[in-house]
Amino acid sequence: MNLRCENICQKIGEKEILKDISLKTGENKILVLMGPNGSGKTTLLKILGLLNYPSSGEIFHNDIKVNCRDIEARRRCAFVFQNPVLLDRTVLQNIIYGAKKRNIELKSKKIESVTGMLGIDHLLKRNAKTLSGGEKKRVMIAMAIMCEPHILILDEPFENLDLFSSRIIEDFILNLRDFKSTTILMSTHSLSQARIFGDAILILNRGQIVDETTKEDISLKNFDFLKNPGRNIFKVEIKKRENYSFAILPNGIEIPVLTRVEGIANIFIPPSNIVVLAEKDESKSGRCVKSRIVEIIKDDELMLVTMDAGFTLDTLIPRKSFDEMGLYPGKEVYLKFEEDSIEVFKEDNFEKEH
Repeated sequence: MNLRCENICQKIGEKEILKDISLKTGENKILVLMGPNGSGKTTLLKILGLLNYPSSGEIFHNDIKVNCRDIEARRRCAFVFQNPVLLDRTVLQNIIYGAKKRNIELKSKKIESVTGMLGIDHLLKRNAKTLSGGEKKRVMIAMAIMCEPHILILDEPFENLDLFSSRIIEDFILNLRDFKSTTILMSTHSLSQARIFGDAILILNRGQIVDETTKEDISLKNFDFLKNPGRNIFKVEIKKRENYSFAILPNGIEIPVLTRVEGIANIFIPPSNIVVLAEKDESKSGRCVKSRIVEIIKDDELMLVTMDAGFTLDTLIPRKSFDEMGLYPGKEVYLKFEEDSIEVFKEDNFEKEH
């Protein structure tokens, strides 16, 4: 199925969410959308999946114009949400639910094949509400595949997943692309996943396509948004103590910030301003947080290193410093945040506070 859209725009009130988006992709191809939180990735995917109407613009399946009122076109699409939504029923009942609604013939061999490849065949009698996050995501994907989609849309399919589930889903998606006539669209924050899947990669920022590349050509230099990645933005509580303010991070640790804001807010920790240390080094200007290296993306001059500090965040490290420290996945290090480098935003609209 060839999917194309032209001049897609989306507005909520006076706010522009998407601005003049045009793209195309086809069978046995994976189109990857990347960009920071708020760039419009999920909004665009929902429009392309015919779940939402755009304010303006057109969508085509094999050069035939379609929209949300086109039932047959909607049935050609399957959407896997970032946060799994499952029925309070058995795993098997969830998996076959969408297919039954579409009057698709259900064959036991197909169910066995799909659930086996996704590693959930032993869970079929379990209540779906009792599953882990990774298991729920695999059930959602199985549910989508049983609907026999021509277009499969995956919104952040690897977000907050355990390594085991991630590897299973990676293999499944690649197998689906190579052996089925399926058009696949997915969004991700991970540069490594873009390098695995991105037959075409579109970079969104503030509702616009700002760059286009492929998995062969992708580089850290492509992505200005890596200076401001979505997962380095956190909802925190800001409190004041004596003459300074501090933010309580998702892991409960306090770090000093320069702001007039109090209460619930968002902070952005620039990855290039996070200092990575081999040993703890407290100082008046920052706070050290113990962390573990999860993922490393190597480039010529910069290294994108994903850390687990009780929450996930990215750091950018010069190649020379990286090599001198002998960093590797699993290594424990300390992260130091300088208070004057942390940006604070109001909770409602991310308006920056100075």
